[in-house]
Amino acid sequence: MACIPLPNRITQTGESTRFGAFRPEAAPELREALASGLAGFTLDERAGAALSLKLQKGGDSAEASTLRIERDRVTVESASTRGLYYGLATLRQLLASGGGVLRHGVIYDAPSFAHRGVMLDVSRGKMASLDYLKHLAGFLSDLKYNILQLYCEDKLALKKHPAVGSATGAYTKEQIRELDSHCRARFIELQPCIQTYSHMHGVLRLPGYSSLAENDGLFSLAAGNEDVYAFLEDELSETLPWFSSTTLNINMDEAYDIGTGYTKDAVERHGRGAVFLAHICRVVEIARRHGAQKILLWGDVANKYPELLDGLPDNVTIVDWNYNPQDDYPSLETFEKTGVNFWAAGGTGSWNSVFPRVYNAYKNLTGYSCQAKKRGADGFMATDWGDYGHMQPLGLSLYGYMVGAQQAFYPSPIAPEALEAAAWPLIFGDERVERAFRHLMDSNLAPNLKTGFKTMSIYYFFDDLLDGLALRGNDNYPRLLRESFPPLLEHGSAACELLRGALDERVWEERGFPGEDWRELFGEAFLRELLLSARMTRYIGTKGELCYKILDTLADPAVKPQDILTLTAAIHALYREFLAIRRDFEGVWVLRAYETGIEGCLTMFDKGGVQLAETVKWLADQREALIRGEPADHKLTTYTAGKSCRILWTGDFKNLWDRAYPWQ
Repeated sequence: MACIPLPNRITQTGESTRFGAFRPEAAPELREALASGLAGFTLDERAGAALSLKLQKGGDSAEASTLRIERDRVTVESASTRGLYYGLATLRQLLASGGGVLRHGVIYDAPSFAHRGVMLDVSRGKMASLDYLKHLAGFLSDLKYNILQLYCEDKLALKKHPAVGSATGAYTKEQIRELDSHCRARFIELQPCIQTYSHMHGVLRLPGYSSLAENDGLFSLAAGNEDVYAFLEDELSETLPWFSSTTLNINMDEAYDIGTGYTKDAVERHGRGAVFLAHICRVVEIARRHGAQKILLWGDVANKYPELLDGLPDNVTIVDWNYNPQDDYPSLETFEKTGVNFWAAGGTGSWNSVFPRVYNAYKNLTGYSCQAKKRGADGFMATDWGDYGHMQPLGLSLYGYMVGAQQAFYPSPIAPEALEAAAWPLIFGDERVERAFRHLMDSNLAPNLKTGFKTMSIYYFFDDLLDGLALRGNDNYPRLLRESFPPLLEHGSAACELLRGALDERVWEERGFPGEDWRELFGEAFLRELLLSARMTRYIGTKGELCYKILDTLADPAVKPQDILTLTAAIHALYREFLAIRRDFEGVWVLRAYETGIEGCLTMFDKGGVQLAETVKWLADQREALIRGEPADHKLTTYTAGKSCRILWTGDFKNLWDRAYPWQ
């Protein structure tokens, strides 16, 4: 059965019917309320089969739905309009995946988590367009999510602080209200998600705002500084009324530098936990004055400072987060024992990567959700971060949202094969696209490629050809091996060929999707995003193999000056592909995001091109040495380009666009 989330209970007979148009049977006001939910069905008052919508009192959940499929009738029953909407979403998926054929029987759905959300980072590079966010809201509602959060550091346009977001873009009041209205019509709560402590460099690096910082790293706000609370008062008083939701995520994750600057004396007197708790209470007090009732707070602070939990204000929910594919998540037990209200948040595995770490996401989202439910969590979110410029295309996270939807609605230790059988027919519709997707999934299994929730391939895409961090490694990052690159070249090349064929034939145009939002999300744009990822994967494999070809050639006692020219020509060819990928990268970026924010990523391309030129210059020196009768430097003792290379993760806040972490 192709449907996400998979139903809780299914009772089916051996009979089936092909349904075309439906004769609608529902009260006029109910039909109007479900107008968006009815989209995707052909409705005809003269049709032989009826689509009946029934509101029934009682039941164990207002979001539960029952779908009854008979020979000449499909009935959707629920205790609420929302439940009917979810039942129709299930019906649309079944019709799309089955070509209109439905097996007779009864399908029952009821969510396990009351709160089911997606959090999308729009702050660190890629700022999703309003058009994309609208389609995303419709897609998420079909997956029975009921929450969408847009992670904002400096992404809300403020009248009193017009400089905030001026360089990288910000959503206006009108845009947020338009999106909020669109979400409400689809039973999605657009919850404000506003950073109020750490990761604030987008604000703190603005002229006139550095005085709000904890220290000269310009990463966190200075807890206890009255000017900080004046700024947050301005921000929250203006922006919270844009949202109909009264829930606010104040974030405050990774508060690593408290006590290192402005708060040093206070921390020495009272302790980090006490100083941080005081800041939380001040922010909560401001937020509640401006309409926020329920407060969400990332859980790492509570894990690090457990003494905070007893002093938290009322109606604060801790959101425990972990994005790693672990067997056990002990932090959940901590929250269960304390008795605080908490949610859990897993990850799509899509950031810091050329292609999402799907196998990691399977294990993280399934295992974490099951343990979270067992430990008493009240909600589950799939997070989609944009570390280091949000290099990854937005559409490549959509499959992770589907996995998260399955686990948020009905957490179970479902096998990856079952997830794929339920989801892939809905989004691919062509065997070539499925095979390409699998190739890209498997490319992340190359030796030494993954570390935690980072993927070394994206490092090497921009890194020095011969001697960058990706090839040297350090205590935090494993070095890529000679054996790492052939699988990347193989999988990337195969995926490129398959996707080009699918794009040339425009395979999505004749497909039946569960709705127009699905068609927009998984049509041409999706294939172009996949192809970009495939090209980058192939490029990394080609680059790595060229690296070792250069080293092997230089180490050969029989190397000749002509051999150096052959290597230089190979670098020129590599650079041409690099430039073609850059053009593709720019085109794919604007498919779903505003152009603003791309500058940081293009800077990485600029640096990557310069690094290739440095290698060519050094090889010219080796050719001259051979002409003089001297040996080539195959041990790279004279090669310095990689030593000074500062690209992507190896950078810091000393560059113009970095949206990462100052301590790495």
